[in-house]
Amino acid sequence: MRALLGVQTYFTFHWGSTSPADWLGLCRRLGYSHVGIADHASLLGLPETIRAAATTKMSAFSGVTLRYGDLDLVAFPVNALGYGNMSQLITDWIRRTEQRPDLLHPGAGSVPILQEDCGRDVILKARHKGLVLITNDLRLWRELGGGAGGLRLYWRVGPSLARPPREVGPDAAVFVPGPVLVSREDYQTHRLLRAVGAATAIDQIPEADRYDEAGASHRFITAAPSWRVLSPAEYDDLFAPFRDAIELADAIADECARFKPN
Repeated sequence: MRALLGVQTYFTFHWGSTSPADWLGLCRRLGYSHVGIADHASLLGLPETIRAAATTKMSAFSGVTLRYGDLDLVAFPVNALGYGNMSQLITDWIRRTEQRPDLLHPGAGSVPILQEDCGRDVILKARHKGLVLITNDLRLWRELGGGAGGLRLYWRVGPSLARPPREVGPDAAVFVPGPVLVSREDYQTHRLLRAVGAATAIDQIPEADRYDEAGASHRFITAAPSWRVLSPAEYDDLFAPFRDAIELADAIADECARFKPN
């Protein structure tokens, strides 16, 4: 494993507490060659990521995470057309969502709920060119036709996620570790940010978001503590059954890293 996809920085407001530079520095020390940052509904971190990549001599590229209600979608551009479509997806998301408080979901203190007349499949099918799309929600997978019609749609597997359903082919699964934090101390800051975003006290954050003495998350059923990112060798060892998905993540990272937005 050479690539870490789906990292969220402090530009995912009320969720992340780590800068792009700190993430890239850590990943370099752990032995990664590529880092794919995908903050929530924003490209505000792109300039800082570009500067951090030059400073740390790391290969880094930016995508986006979008939450349609309780559905997650990660998008990475592979060319200029994809970058434009990703930007338009963010704009569409902002225009067509409403907010409601929900402590059980990450994000800017509330969860975007897609309006019924929006049509996720219509939006995504109109904006898919030049993008790699990754999801772990079967409803969204079916709405998009499982990647038919030229969509580069992949199923997300990782520590917190179950094996792909039968209708997802083995060549359509990609390894994305999921929400990870730098350290246990980082998690305490994360909890505080979540509480601020939800305008509540920290002890009101649901028990499902707390960590046991071993550091394992109750919210994410994992084979390893999800409060810290693991090294490539650790992921390779712990998730050997996902070897093909790990190799696909590396291949996607190689392709995305070749595109350099101006």
